[in-house]
Formats: sequence, C-alpha cells, structure tokens
Amino acid sequence: MSYLVRELPTVIITMAIAESLWARRRLKLGSLLVMVVCGFYLPGSKGAEWIFTPRGSVATIYTDNIFLAPADEEESEFVVQITPGFLLQGIGSRFDLDLNYQAQNLFFVRESGRSTTFNQLQSQATAELYENLFFVDARSTISQQIISARDRVTTGNLPITGNRSDVITFGVSPYLRNDFAGYAETELRYTFDTVRIERGASDSLSHRVNFDINSGERFTRLRWNGQYRRQQINRSNGDEALFSRGSDVRFERAFGLVGYQLTDEYSLLAEAGYTNNDFRSRRNIRNGFFWAVGLEWRPSRYFSAEALYGPRNKRARITFSPHARVSMELNWRERDVGLNPGTVFNGFLRYRRRHSSWEARYFETTNTIQQLLTEQQVFAREDPLTGEPIIGPGGEPILVDPDIFSLTDEVLVRKRFQLTQTYTKGRTSLRFSAFKEEREFGETLRTQDGFGGNATWTWRFAKRMRSNLRLFAQNIEFSEDDRSDLFWSLQASLTRDLSRQMQGAVIFQHSERESTQGGREFQENRVTAQVTYTF
Repeated sequence: MSYLVRELPTVIITMAIAESLWARRRLKLGSLLVMVVCGFYLPGSKGAEWIFTPRGSVATIYTDNIFLAPADEEESEFVVQITPGFLLQGIGSRFDLDLNYQAQNLFFVRESGRSTTFNQLQSQATAELYENLFFVDARSTISQQIISARDRVTTGNLPITGNRSDVITFGVSPYLRNDFAGYAETELRYTFDTVRIERGASDSLSHRVNFDINSGERFTRLRWNGQYRRQQINRSNGDEALFSRGSDVRFERAFGLVGYQLTDEYSLLAEAGYTNNDFRSRRNIRNGFFWAVGLEWRPSRYFSAEALYGPRNKRARITFSPHARVSMELNWRERDVGLNPGTVFNGFLRYRRRHSSWEARYFETTNTIQQLLTEQQVFAREDPLTGEPIIGPGGEPILVDPDIFSLTDEVLVRKRFQLTQTYTKGRTSLRFSAFKEEREFGETLRTQDGFGGNATWTWRFAKRMRSNLRLFAQNIEFSEDDRSDLFWSLQASLTRDLSRQMQGAVIFQHSERESTQGGREFQENRVTAQVTYTF
C-alpha cells in the first residue's frame, strides 16, 4: 500500500496539470509530450525496458493542383517534405507505453510563405500502481481533421484547402479493480478527457465515471451484474467565457441484470435500469425507468439465445461460435426511453483463417464529435495476422485517412455498417475495408449519409523491391439540398530497400471529386520521390 500512496500524487498532479493547461488554452505539443512521457515515467515504470527508434524521411513532391481548384483554375507547385519522427516504447511487468510522433514539414518552392508544419502523435500508456488493484491508463493524439465535408476534401495534408483543423486530445483514466473473495468482481473507473479543436467545433472537457460489479465464481445458479455510467461534457464557445452552458452534454445510465439457472439449458432473466440524459436535440429523447423479464436458452457452449419483454423495454440476443475461428452476435432492442429510442440493431461476425481475417459489424450509437475524436486512430494499427506494423510505400507509418464527415457541435445519431478484411500469404498482402454510415444531427435534423472504403495490395516481387496499389473512395449525400459528392483517390508506388535501414520510393497519386453541385469538382495528379531512414 505504501507504493500506492507514494505514486498516487503523480497521477493527481498529472491530471491537474492537464486540466489547467486546457483551461489556459496551452495544451501544446511540448506540454503534451512532457505529460505523457514524464507523467507516466514514474508510476509503475521502474525496471521497464525502453526502446527508442528515431526515423526521418525526405520527399520531393509535384502536384498540378495545389488548391484543388476546378478545371482551368489549377495551380501547380513543387513541395519539399521533411518528416522527422520517432517511436518510443516502454515495456515492463507493470508498465507499457507506446508513443509514435512525427512532424510533417512542408516547404513550398514557388511560394515559400505557404510553408507549414503538421504534427501527428498517437500515444497510449498503462501503469499498474498497486498489484491487481490500482491502474492508470493514458492516451493522447494530435491529428488533422476535415472541417466541412461540403468544402474541398482530400487525403493527407499537402493541398491547401482552408478546410483542415488541428485536433489535440489527451485523456487519463485511473481505475480500481477488486475481487471480493469470489463473491463479486468490481471496477471503478474515472476518465478525464480534453479535446482542443483549432476550427470547426468547440473544445471540450469531459468527466466520466464508470462502475461495474459482477457476481463472482462462488455464485453458480444465480448470477448478477450492475453498471453505472455518467459522462459530463463541457464545451467551450471560443471566447473569454470558457464554457457555454447551452452546449454541455450529459449522458447518464444505470442498469442491472439478474439471472437464475433453472436447468442446464434454461435460465430466468430480469433487468431494470434508468436513463437521465441532457443535451440539446429536437429528437424525442425521454428519460426514465425501464425493466423487462425473460428467458435464456443455452443448449451448448456454441450457441445461446435470450429474449426479454417489458412495457418500455424489449430485447433479444443470439450468440453463435461453432469454431474457435468463428464468432457471431446479433442484438435487437426496442425501448421507449434513453438514447436511440425505438428499434435498434447491433452485432458482429468474425471469421479468421491461417492467412486471412474477416470482420463485419453494425451498430447504432449517440455521440458527440469530441467523443469520436478521442477514440480515433492517427497511425494505422498492426496487421492482425502477422502482428507487424503497417507501413507506407516509403517505409514510414501510415496515417489513417478519416472518413469524410463534418465537424459539428450537434449531438449525432450514428448508424454504421463496416466490413474489414486482411489477407497475407507469401509475398502478397491485401487489406480491404468498406463502410456505410448515416449521421443525423440532433438540432437541425439534417443528415449526412456516407459510404465508401479503401483497398490496398502490396506485392514483394523481388528480394528488395515491392509495389503498392491503393484505392480510397467515399460518396456522401447531404439532406439539406440533395447534394451528392464522390471523392476517390488512386495511389501506385514502387519501393526499393536501399539498405536494412533505408528505403526509397516513387509514388504516383490521382485524386478526383465529382459533385451534383457546380463548381465543386476537381482533379489532382501528384508525383513523389521519397527516401526514409530508420536509425
């Protein structure tokens, strides 16, 4: 316990510094790096193994449409891109840190006044401060986001569009886990999140409390669990008055479930809950109590089904896992209170083989843009089959292209289907993803309906040579004026390993947007020669 007492002040001070810097609008890159690295170097990191991998790339780029202007208004430009970066990893028995950072410096040859720098950061850390009891998670990101899907949009940061915003997020989450002698398992978590958005939406400060309690292993026929969730999101309006009370959001929910096993296959179920949400919306959002009773059928360990019925709450669920490589879950709910009232579906299907993996998922949620930004990845994840990092044509980490939707302060209702596939065998690697998402805005009731995806084919056709072909496309429809835009981009590259630490690449990219509204269409062609060195 002395260790917990000794390290607890570090966590409290880190959280206090974060909130103070946010309040003063000084959550800049230097402060963020200091908080993530230094603030989580002490708690639980003694004896950790540290791996520091610096890298750098230099590229010469030619584009024939630097402003993404319509036909006959294009302006070409030469750009020198210098991108130093590093990966910092801390691995210990009670501490893990993964921090990936780079500075994308763009130097414009014809108009040097256009030169600029974009920072990108993705960091996550976990520390176990007291064994099997007290933990702390932290995360932070720096990224660039599209402000309006109606304006000029593209992948990456090279074109000058005036439609791009820097976004900084930081979060720290201390939590307690405990097992009460096999009678109950609990987790109490507090999460503090900040989001700084340069333009397009408000900054936010979020306080979230989660409490979970589940029956322990001593309970056999009787099982039970309880949940409590409360999140308060305060959003600034950009002037001297830090918070604009009318834009604040509160999500609150309590829920409990009890099950009693009647036979080996059947169990009685009963659940009850309460919702208490508060945010601006023209949709019919009702708070109050709900309950339901029902039955669960589990004929084998591979299949289960349950159904519950109540006056304001009805739901059903099916789970099916016939093999270790296949799993499926399907949920249906109809509820008169809480977020997403009415009929709601969600579920997933996963399938994995030796050389490939598939996942299909559908969900319906209510979120703010600030919540989504705290969950967004900046750099591509590892390959799920090989565990290797996904790298770009020149050997650099790949920036994730966010879906093309607008920033907003309205609360969103999202209905999203997504499909992802990965195939790796021998010298060939294929990655594919597709999605369809509808966003309804709570105050204006307008919608943005988008669908699209991307596909990447990598072929190592020689010992030190590989080719890469990538297609990105998204169509988005706007309800307010029945406008429809299609943006797509095709990239082809050839990469050579110059040494164990150096790669050279030549990249060609064509981007195009078609629109039902005049003056919104454009084309861009881009050629890049790049060298990347990893130290």
